Amino acid sequence: MNNIGEKIVNVMVIIIIVLLLSPFLFFVIWKIFPVDWEKSYIKLREKYRIMENVIYLEPNIEYYSYYDRNNDVILVNDDFEKTIDFEIFECGIGDGFYHYYVWLNNINEAGVIYLKAFEYNTNNPLRLSPNAFFIDTYHFETKKYGPVFFVNYTDFISEYYLAKFELWFSPGNTDDLKLMYRPEYKYDQKILIKVYKVKGFID
Repeated sequence: MNNIGEKIVNVMVIIIIVLLLSPFLFFVIWKIFPVDWEKSYIKLREKYRIMENVIYLEPNIEYYSYYDRNNDVILVNDDFEKTIDFEIFECGIGDGFYHYYVWLNNINEAGVIYLKAFEYNTNNPLRLSPNAFFIDTYHFETKKYGPVFFVNYTDFISEYYLAKFELWFSPGNTDDLKLMYRPEYKYDQKILIKVYKVKGFID
């Protein structure tokens, strides 16, 4: 028992010594391997800079809160002036908070509509919160759906950058609204692509 007690005391002493020395060790490592944060940030901004020759859209602001959202996306109205389209709006409550409307026609089966997004320069997937909604009404005239709330999460930069948004349709009778977290089904259809200038919510 005495040996066990001595071992526990020794371990605790070692832990205390490490904790006391950790600031000093961090300082030594910092001096040996310095990090030029300003240079790193400049390289990051260059990587995600907005190129002049790219045609892109900027979301208009339409004030809309996460707490105003409805679990069931509503059919807003008939809109015969548009064909198939989608528009993204800033919610006006902070960086990275958006919602979108969709115009659809020639829908002859039920299914799920959802957005996927990619950083324009690198084509890396962006992290969007669940943004899918279910369509169970067949129609051949153009109808408008929305608003659909989503958050664009980021961990790499707090400034504007370009994102490629893809509108997808997944046919079938399903209420699975987590489609962006799994590979698209075999019959999923990419409907439309748009490039927007956006910001991310840093989490």
